[in-house]
Amino acid sequence: MKKIKEPIIIVIIIVIVVSSLLLISRIFIPKWINKNEGSITYIMRGLYSEKKNSMDVMFMGNSQIYSGVNPMELWNDYGVSSYVYASPGQRSSTTYYMLKEALEYQHPKVIVMNVENLFYKTTGAKTAARKVFDNMRWDKVKVEAIMDKSYQNTPGDVISYMFPLLWYHFRYKELKLEDFNLSLAKIHHPYKGYSLHSEINPKVKDLDYMEVTDDKAEFNPKGQEYLEKIIDICNKENIKIVLVQVPAGDFWNYPMHKTMSEYAKQKNLTFIDMNLMLDELKFDWNTDTYDKGTHLNIYGSDKVTSFLGEYLTKNYALVNHKFDKNYSDWNTQYKDYLKGREEDINRTNKGIIKSSSNSFYNFNERGKNIHEKHRRNKVQYREKK
Repeated sequence: MKKIKEPIIIVIIIVIVVSSLLLISRIFIPKWINKNEGSITYIMRGLYSEKKNSMDVMFMGNSQIYSGVNPMELWNDYGVSSYVYASPGQRSSTTYYMLKEALEYQHPKVIVMNVENLFYKTTGAKTAARKVFDNMRWDKVKVEAIMDKSYQNTPGDVISYMFPLLWYHFRYKELKLEDFNLSLAKIHHPYKGYSLHSEINPKVKDLDYMEVTDDKAEFNPKGQEYLEKIIDICNKENIKIVLVQVPAGDFWNYPMHKTMSEYAKQKNLTFIDMNLMLDELKFDWNTDTYDKGTHLNIYGSDKVTSFLGEYLTKNYALVNHKFDKNYSDWNTQYKDYLKGREEDINRTNKGIIKSSSNSFYNFNERGKNIHEKHRRNKVQYREKK
């Protein structure tokens, strides 16, 4: 009898130890919720809280797209449901795996992908990848991603993805209440992936960055490889793909535009370079960026969103859901967004927001409020049944 009990006890102990490590690891994973990280924790985990197959458009790419396109204004103007599923410093390999993950929960009609990262010279820091994959659910996509040789993960790195405490153990001195509160919480992104910045910090140098030249830039070979994988997925899933470059005065240039345009033409793809449309957009580098041309603020994103909304609704069969009862929560969330936008502008005007590293004002609270409204609606629905 003792011989039988001993293995059972050992198994129970192992289960308890592993479960404890997994729980503690969730606490130690950083909660990337401040502005300079685009609230990546909210972007990644927020997608899981959205109604399945409710998004008609997904915006993907690096930080330029999550500060450059605003799903809340797209909703208000056109009734289009969309989500910005992007991350800072994102390489196209990460775009590829994020697309695969997104398609486990959504089946959009259109994918809009920002293309600047196709020209990055390096494979990217492991920190940028961890911001994505440490917030991704454990599934076949995550396993495939962390085993992908493009990320150059060592066996130790792979194990640390299983037990993130091994990677983030040094954080024991800097843990905050949010690390505990958000470790297992269900998270909603109140702005559907958009990073709201009301600060104005003009771009005053190198305004001729799109000067016409015969030079061409070169794709990062890995960037092109994963772009073609992304295109293949979209073709198989019958999803339209639109390649775009939002205004980006610090990194983008005409040689990149030329290479991208030729590639798109060769592949029969749509490519829209808004850096050559500044007049049409009524875009102004004096007012429409918060960090001297790298990213857009709310005034710049309003202009980009307005253009893309008109383009997408004219060229693709996108439905206006504004009066659809299944999307009624979007109207409520838009009102909440307007309050947050006004608060952010007021704080900026008062000089309270001085840099992009400040935490979102009331951002966590808005996410919690949205989650609580969803919970109450579900309870009321069950009671009616």
